[in-house]
Amino acid sequence: MQELAKIENSAVALVKEHPLMVPPVLQQNKQDLFRVVMSSIARCYADLNQRTPDDLTQEYLVNEVTDNILSRFPSIRLHEIPVAFSNGIRGVYGEYFGLNVITFEKFIEGYLNSDARLRLAEQKVAIVENQTPKVLPSPAQIFDTAKSIVIEDFEHFKNGRFRDRTALTSYIFLDKLGVVTFDNKQKKDFLKQAIPAALAAMQIDYMNAKELSYRRQKLAEIEVYKHAVDNDLELTKEHSRLVLNTAKKLAYKNLLSDFELIGEDIGKHIDGFKSKFLQNEH
Repeated sequence: MQELAKIENSAVALVKEHPLMVPPVLQQNKQDLFRVVMSSIARCYADLNQRTPDDLTQEYLVNEVTDNILSRFPSIRLHEIPVAFSNGIRGVYGEYFGLNVITFEKFIEGYLNSDARLRLAEQKVAIVENQTPKVLPSPAQIFDTAKSIVIEDFEHFKNGRFRDRTALTSYIFLDKLGVVTFDNKQKKDFLKQAIPAALAAMQIDYMNAKELSYRRQKLAEIEVYKHAVDNDLELTKEHSRLVLNTAKKLAYKNLLSDFELIGEDIGKHIDGFKSKFLQNEH
């Protein structure tokens, strides 16, 4: 418990700007992760007033959960693990049956997919995009930040949630690296798919609009867009940009799907382009 308290106290000092500005477990010492998992699991048994397993079983449980966090949930932060487990044993993420490796994985998965965590991730992206630091980030920092966002995108994608908000910037980053290898025919297919997809996005924007003047503006834009598409006319600059950006998002979604199908570690794959990226940025 003392180890957990130390790490929680350390995290408090780091999360003043935003809880997710703390480096993910992927960038932390594995021993620290092990200690947090061990303390968090011990707290679960204490809170439930259950007897802890024997030493051999407990060691297996902690080792397995630690390794699975690193392989399946590398973007979670150390201070989030006890929160996920505490919520989990209280039924926040649904019914569970006993405390075991699968149960603790479900707790983390439930936490990462929760609306509260999703809002935190979106806030972090907004901060990264909008803040104007006194000292410009180094190319290495830019690379690491963009890479971490892609990894988080991929985790959400594997759990059935595509993050539209970060898709475009992530695609541009991967395209710049050379990770994107779609040929011209595939790119044309994405553009073709983007035409109805862009219209759907505009219609959602219209439906969600609360101000009458804004709704009228969106409706007018939709009518102009549909008229141009139906009559094979040239799109406005704004609509052309929307279609192109939508196509890039579709390509990014396809790329994430490819990585999931082949089971490749997307973080390690991106790292293979780091030296080239740093060389070009200098």
